[in-house]
Amino acid sequence: MRNTRHGVLAVLGSVLLLAGCAFHPEISPQAGLGPDGITLEFGVDTCNADLEASVVESAATVEVTIVARDDTTNDCRDTLTVVLDYPLGDRELVDGATGRVPEVRLLER
Repeated sequence: MRNTRHGVLAVLGSVLLLAGCAFHPEISPQAGLGPDGITLEFGVDTCNADLEASVVESAATVEVTIVARDDTTNDCRDTLTVVLDYPLGDRELVDGATGRVPEVRLLER
């Protein structure tokens, strides 16, 4: 039983260590929407992080959750671009990590 307990603790410690390497940063209070209506640009409070986004689209909302890995402590800001399956239109954009609704502004390109 003792060896099993140590094995479980080692596995739990490894899982917690790996989970600590990724986090959900808060996205900017504003998101940019490209003229095509499907390209969203987010400012993220990370610095040179590896960013990934998961997007869940419904008829009423678009929920974007960003995951960051390998963030540094430098004072800078990252940008992440997400392409939707369908135009944002009148749907509400939601930060999946916080539940907040960022303001959407039209980007001029």
